[in-house]
Amino acid sequence: MKVNIHYFLEDDCTGSVHPDPNQNVSKEDAIAQAEEMINNANAHLENNREQWNTGANPPPEPQCVPIRWVLNDIIFHCNSQQKNDGVNLGGITNLNNQFGLNSNTEFNIYFLNHNQASGEADGAPGHSMVTTNFGRGLFNHEMGHVLGLGHSWVSDGISDTPELGIDFDFNCDGTIDFSERNKQCWDHYYDQNSYPNGPPGWDYDGDGIEEFPNACEPELPCTEEHPCCNWGNQNNNVMAYSKYVDYCGAFTEGQIRRMVELLSTEEYCEYIEVIGDACPPPMPNIEIIPNTTMTENCAFCFSIGASMNESEYLIEFFAGSSSAQTSPIYSTNWITGSAPNQYCIGQNLKYSGQYAHGFQPNTTYTIKLTVQSPCGKQKSKEISCTLPPINCDPEEPDFHLLLKPSPNPHQNSFSFEYELTQPRSLSVFLVNAINPSETINILTPTDLLPGSYSHTVQSDNLSDGVHSLIFLVDDRVYSLNVVKQSE
Repeated sequence: MKVNIHYFLEDDCTGSVHPDPNQNVSKEDAIAQAEEMINNANAHLENNREQWNTGANPPPEPQCVPIRWVLNDIIFHCNSQQKNDGVNLGGITNLNNQFGLNSNTEFNIYFLNHNQASGEADGAPGHSMVTTNFGRGLFNHEMGHVLGLGHSWVSDGISDTPELGIDFDFNCDGTIDFSERNKQCWDHYYDQNSYPNGPPGWDYDGDGIEEFPNACEPELPCTEEHPCCNWGNQNNNVMAYSKYVDYCGAFTEGQIRRMVELLSTEEYCEYIEVIGDACPPPMPNIEIIPNTTMTENCAFCFSIGASMNESEYLIEFFAGSSSAQTSPIYSTNWITGSAPNQYCIGQNLKYSGQYAHGFQPNTTYTIKLTVQSPCGKQKSKEISCTLPPINCDPEEPDFHLLLKPSPNPHQNSFSFEYELTQPRSLSVFLVNAINPSETINILTPTDLLPGSYSHTVQSDNLSDGVHSLIFLVDDRVYSLNVVKQSE
């Protein structure tokens, strides 16, 4: 199921994306948090637990949930008013109208402060929801509403969800009024993880003073122990409010059936990315964070780390605002492994004020990211951007060539040596200047300590001609030409 995550910043695109002012989550960290939230929510579904306290004999077995989420896009909105106002009950419709992305085919998740709750869906069923934190239980709870589920502690039209709403004389006045009906236990009062010193106290009259130090051993006027002392009142259903939802959450067979039946309708099947594949679908995510500036090493960076389910990735660059009907002017070629958090275009170390690989400041390019799953399925996404002028002076590089490629030209092999003065991540490869698909990976990305390093490259299978020996040192690029000449 495709989901988009929406974050909100101040008008000038600064500030934390977290609704809680005490939680500072940067734009860069927010991208990683989005993927982590989706992965955690999927793990929650993968490890669906058995439903507690159903009264069934024998108790039900854990059910398989055949639904997973995949991160389709991350969107930043620079809107101080929306960020600071948050959302009220029923206000998600306005969010969708103003900020929704492909709302008829993709679920939209808004990370905003909610003024009355920790989260809310726009309906049951619906198409979007608001969440105030990265919790996986809250995410699956609200998405459960979106997929047609009601709260499970009351009548929800599903036969195997126990109605564990509690009617109890909480204020011990001899009557159970409306405000004391259909209550829930957040946790069990004998849970030693929550209460290592035994059950908590009880303020039965709401005056801020705990009249009884142990809620499970009350005195008059209260004649019964607090209902949360009873294990039979604990509910781990995802559609309940409970501490246990986050790590012991359960969807029942009836709830799963209702969600799947909804997704089988003509309206909701459009939200499905894939059905029944040996591998989860590869999903590219490429983002230019608002107010992106040059790094201290004079590089322009964009984020690709929130891509999902990839075993290989490819980045291609095209001149202009589209990749259609043009050939790439630069390609990384296929790289094995998960996409890193960032890919950076560094400064040309030979020509001041210019980028590496021939990229020009104040020029528009299209960046196309393609990811491939272990099953060979591919998917691409592209964005356009204009490279800013280079207006910084890089520090003296921590990378130095001690021995340039020798011999050069060469016939069958050549050697080179370099030095690092600081710990750095380094990769080295050789690319045919005419045919970039002809590439030798000399050193895959490796964290190296300061010191001297040398390599000898066997080039028997390379075509004659000019090849570029490229060093990627963190987010900086160093390259020089090597000539293969058989005779």
